[in-house]
Amino acid sequence: MRLCAVELLLAAASGMLSAQSYSSRGLAGGAGSAPPRAAAGYIKIPLLEPVSVLLEPNECKRIVVTNISSQTAFVIAQVYTHMQDVMVSLSPSFPADASYTSPSAGVVLTLTPATFFIRAGEEMVSAVLFALSYTALDPIPGACNTEFSLENDPNLHLTYDRYETAVTFAPANLGTVRQLAPPACDVKTDVHTRWRLTYDIYQYFLPESDLTMESLSKGMNKMSSVQEIERNGIKITTRNSFQQSITYGNSYIGTGVIYNVIVRDPHLKTSASYAPVSTYACSLSSEGYPCKNSDKNVVYIKVLCTVIGVYGLILCLIGHRIFEAEFLFFGFLIFGFMSFVLVTRFSALNFIPNFTIFRNDINFWIIFCCVMLVVPTVLILRPRALNIITCALVGSYAVIVAIGVYVYTSLTYIVLNVIKRTIHPDFAKVESDAPFQRTDFILTSIWAMLFVSGVSLQFILERNRLPFPPCPYDNWRRRRNTTYGERTPLLRPPDI
Repeated sequence: MRLCAVELLLAAASGMLSAQSYSSRGLAGGAGSAPPRAAAGYIKIPLLEPVSVLLEPNECKRIVVTNISSQTAFVIAQVYTHMQDVMVSLSPSFPADASYTSPSAGVVLTLTPATFFIRAGEEMVSAVLFALSYTALDPIPGACNTEFSLENDPNLHLTYDRYETAVTFAPANLGTVRQLAPPACDVKTDVHTRWRLTYDIYQYFLPESDLTMESLSKGMNKMSSVQEIERNGIKITTRNSFQQSITYGNSYIGTGVIYNVIVRDPHLKTSASYAPVSTYACSLSSEGYPCKNSDKNVVYIKVLCTVIGVYGLILCLIGHRIFEAEFLFFGFLIFGFMSFVLVTRFSALNFIPNFTIFRNDINFWIIFCCVMLVVPTVLILRPRALNIITCALVGSYAVIVAIGVYVYTSLTYIVLNVIKRTIHPDFAKVESDAPFQRTDFILTSIWAMLFVSGVSLQFILERNRLPFPPCPYDNWRRRRNTTYGERTPLLRPPDI
């Protein structure tokens, strides 16, 4: 990192010489103008204006925030990329205990001066810089940090697995006048300290199947300032200062989600936002697949879901007539579900509602079973109608699941969230708000159309038939006990 500091010093010295030479030529020729800012070895970013920058491998840049008013007490500066890491620090030497590396990184600038440094990794990086100013009355995000490397850490630290995404942040502190020492963080816990602050956690879903940098940039702009977050984000929970500064969201693999936190001072009615962070719940790949290594089992999954979808379509339209095939389908689903849960839950194979009552597993499964039994209880006196509705509902949903393998849809999480809850005990703490976008509206309409068509068609086909086919065992016994002779008619009436 010392090499980076030396490079910055050399660039600054070179810029000063270039500026002097440029000024001399300007004076000799008449009215001179300021030298290009790139020659000075730094990049200027005005407040509230995103600035794009291209960094060569291991290149360092000094960033200077401009257009700062006298009323500004501190600035939150942030930098984000599409998939590569970038390092930020207030020091040109990038010490390990005062630097932060992430595709989305931010720093708090106390304006002494309004300068910070960024450094690329081993690859060329296209990054976007953005800065927001705040007054002395606004709380300072991450100013009571005791866990992470930056002294004042406005970053959201994100981790994920295939079940959940965890977002952790450092507590904020009360605002203070520029260049004055901030109040102590943990000396007292009364209403005159930072313990009165509250935290609203928001999320924003990027357009479905859009993994481009352009889409990410638009989303990050919508989740940077307090006003934009409130306008565009979905508030998933609120934390007070006495609760853990961590929240859990569902992992939507391959779908872009942006998280941010607004810290509020209820006494002064002021607020500030942290630096937003984005995730696709996977490592993006430039090899044609949405996520790295997503091609390992995708062929088998597509084949299985396609077969289930075709079988489900047949079941939706004529499931009651092919009674034995219906039993086979439901038996396969139940056996497959139970086997997957048992193998995953109790072996090394590891592949919601947000109301508080559902956090408890007993409450969740009791209510889940009660909801499952509502329709059967209502229609228990009409078994044929119940069976036809079940065939149409489950069969039409199987079609939607098959489509969801090829086109992303949140409708598949109707079942996936239940599976996650079953095999992952900690999934109860997840705030699960699935995105519902254009494709979901279209597929919901298709699902409803298939369900209504299936119910109507089966009622028409079964109106003059027995409610249920006779038991196969009874048919076998009747045929066995029937004697055939010369007077037995060749054309016999059907068994059904």
